[in-house]
Amino acid sequence: MTPPSNRHAVNAEQPPSSRNLPPNRRKWRHSSKTAQRAQAEAATAEAEARAQKARDAQQAAEQSAQQAAQQIEQARERLKQQLNQVLQTTETARGLIVNHVRRPLRLQ
Repeated sequence: MTPPSNRHAVNAEQPPSSRNLPPNRRKWRHSSKTAQRAQAEAATAEAEARAQKARDAQQAAEQSAQQAAQQIEQARERLKQQLNQVLQTTETARGLIVNHVRRPLRLQ
């Protein structure tokens, strides 16, 4: 048996995937991995940006809903005051109740 040459001993230390590749191909594989890593980082950054945009949209929707609820409450209070000038109006859990007995109008 002949002893293994130096070339085979060096190749045995390299990972099996690049063992049979010439040196210039090994560099290409390294740059390919770097490009893949950069692409993965870019995809992660894009996903984070989309998530932040979704959170901002949700917060804006919640603020809009809260503002709409306040406007509804204000409109209800104005209606109650306007009806109360002409008819006796009370507010209950089920809504506004208007008494059909007319109150005399006070002219000031």
